[in-house]
Amino acid sequence: MKKAFIIFSMIFGSAMATAKPLGVAIWDPTPGKAPQMIASAQAAAEIHRSLGATVAMHLDTLGRLHYVVTFEDWDGWARFNEALPTSDAWRQWQGRAAADPAAKQVENYFMEEVVSPEAPGRFTQIYLWEPLNGNVTAFLRDARQAREIHEAAGIDIGINVDQMNRVHYVMSYPSHAAFAAQRKSPNADFQAFSQRFSAAPIGQLLEVYTVTALP
Repeated sequence: MKKAFIIFSMIFGSAMATAKPLGVAIWDPTPGKAPQMIASAQAAAEIHRSLGATVAMHLDTLGRLHYVVTFEDWDGWARFNEALPTSDAWRQWQGRAAADPAAKQVENYFMEEVVSPEAPGRFTQIYLWEPLNGNVTAFLRDARQAREIHEAAGIDIGINVDQMNRVHYVMSYPSHAAFAAQRKSPNADFQAFSQRFSAAPIGQLLEVYTVTALP
């Protein structure tokens, strides 16, 4: 973990003051309690927003909830984490959740944005990559090249690096129809990029999350 922190610090270095920290918790609902899970998350979101966080929620294809908390900067993140334990509303929410749990947390990512999305859409795919041999800098170089190709095709892109130096490449579409249109029209530039990447890969794809934003 110490090595991961050192690499994390080297990547962001001078950008620390302006980059946005964010956290993503993935919740798997207890059978029959998906509606309760969503209602509980919406109540938590109201509390978190009142303390300065930006919150978004998504459901993936397995019915799990992706709860995303974003901050404008590290100072905002610090203020939030200092205020949260003193919030009566949050303590009450925790008591209700513990008494009647509706979901189990199955994953938790703490990240920093390398590239912020401009206009996140309703339908999103997140590609989770592990750079080979710890070469995060080289992988981010290729990720930025892929981003240029995708954004030229009208796809909104975000790039995040998590606490284990894995790269989350976020592809967002305004609608399912927009995603379908992209799938029907293969991108020749990205196909050429993929061929070059596959010939000498510098990362391993670990997971793909397909999520739809909740209203």
